[in-house]
Amino acid sequence: MKYEGQEYYEIEVVGIRRRLPIVPITDSLWIAAFVLWGDVELTNACARAIAARLRPFEFDCVVSIEAKALPLVHMVATYLSDPVAGRYFPYIVFRKSVKGYMKRPLTVKAKSITTASTQTLVLDGPEAERLRGSRVVVVDDVVSTGGSLRAADELLTQVGARVVARAAVLHEEGGYVNPALITLGTVVCSMVIGFLGALAIARFRFIGRKVFIATVLIVQMVPLLALTIPLSSMLGHAGLKDSI
Repeated sequence: MKYEGQEYYEIEVVGIRRRLPIVPITDSLWIAAFVLWGDVELTNACARAIAARLRPFEFDCVVSIEAKALPLVHMVATYLSDPVAGRYFPYIVFRKSVKGYMKRPLTVKAKSITTASTQTLVLDGPEAERLRGSRVVVVDDVVSTGGSLRAADELLTQVGARVVARAAVLHEEGGYVNPALITLGTVVCSMVIGFLGALAIARFRFIGRKVFIATVLIVQMVPLLALTIPLSSMLGHAGLKDSI
């Protein structure tokens, strides 16, 4: 999406429409801010949909990252539970700082698109023991560059946990790439760099301009479905098939 000063980006997730405010993150990057806090209707609807998508998987625990995903992961675990039978599905939240009550915490560094400085993901020692050798699914509200997910994977690897699925409400294009990621919607990440590139192609004459434009148009004409076989082959050669 080209940024032209618009204030909102409209989305529809699980049949619910919302207008997301477009906010600057850096001098060259704007994102559509998606915040579930306080939106009971959307949080419950998204959690119900994610829980339904996760039920075919076999796993022992749900894992998430503080703080914006907290209401979402709580409701996902609630919908996965069976109160009548007295079975409640557990979830564990990775914190972003070491607390005084923690015992033998594990930490990794994480880089998030919405935070200028490098963050720390923390897993308390007793919770690490609960996760050791277990099968988990990772749930987040929005996946952008995937920095937080990769940090979560690193923590889970330290305790020998196996990630069987990853799920998020929204996936912002232009960052994290994982065909297996379960999402309910996609938000385009608006970059001034992309806008300036398009402006240069439209306004200026340079050697190879027509060839470049023709190449872009031809690439856009290729249906995404046609990329399934080569993508599968690439994943196979990289040893990533059946690896989640």
